[in-house]
Amino acid sequence: MTSVRIYIPATSADVSKEDLLPRLVHAVTRELEHAMPAEGEEVLESVAMGAAADDSLRILTALAQGGETIRPLRVVVVADVADSRVEPVPGDDLLPTARRLVRPVGWDAVASIHVDDDEALEDLLAAIGGDEQAFERVADEDLMWYDVEEREDLIAYFG
Repeated sequence: MTSVRIYIPATSADVSKEDLLPRLVHAVTRELEHAMPAEGEEVLESVAMGAAADDSLRILTALAQGGETIRPLRVVVVADVADSRVEPVPGDDLLPTARRLVRPVGWDAVASIHVDDDEALEDLLAAIGGDEQAFERVADEDLMWYDVEEREDLIAYFG
């Protein structure tokens, strides 16, 4: 059985859940490797991470439009799962990193958690409100890295 590293778009609320539920995730896929043949693994992983961070922002936007109050920080959870837990997503309008997570992921499979720094909050709020320039600025920001062992600290931080 082979495994795949996936980048799961999430929110602060997901960090406190027992498992990460099925959803659209991102990974370094054959399609991405073919689209960027001259790039190394680190660049490809960065592309998958960026795609997941952008999806996290889209989730935050949808929640805000639905009236839900949630800490407006992008969250990406990185996990290593059996490749049978993900499947291709049909459609030409998706990024080559896109995969469908078909079974929940437990925290024992998580390698790291990545979260926006609070300094990005103003741009995040503007991006959630539809400001395209703010979205671009946020997309250029790196997320802070946390070991999965720091999950409880993040739960407390998110309140």
